[in-house]
Amino acid sequence: LQSILIGNTVSEFITDSIELNMESDEAKLRSVLGGLTYNLRLSAQNKVVYANLNDQVAKQELTANYSDFNMVNQQQVPHSVIMDSKVKTKKFLLDRKFLKVDLDAPLELQFRVPERFLIKN
Repeated sequence: LQSILIGNTVSEFITDSIELNMESDEAKLRSVLGGLTYNLRLSAQNKVVYANLNDQVAKQELTANYSDFNMVNQQQVPHSVIMDSKVKTKKFLLDRKFLKVDLDAPLELQFRVPERFLIKN
């Protein structure tokens, strides 16, 4: 899920059996793992611009479109992500726009972990 949220490939789907098709300046990849189909489009700069996970049997689908790529620490990073999730008859749309992106910086979240959970470092 983290890979989908930030616009990276899902490494488990990148296998020797992946299908690759070139269309103009985009590479289209398709992979199947179990009952889950993974479709991916890469730009000419090898950046993920589209990702789709689909489980037809469970009637679940997650699609993400990435845009507004800007340089951050010498890396092209999407600053806009539109995600569309469908589960049977329910649909959820998320349109995220990042105002600031920091890579590899420490992050402190101020929240309390309930006592019934164990914190592992």
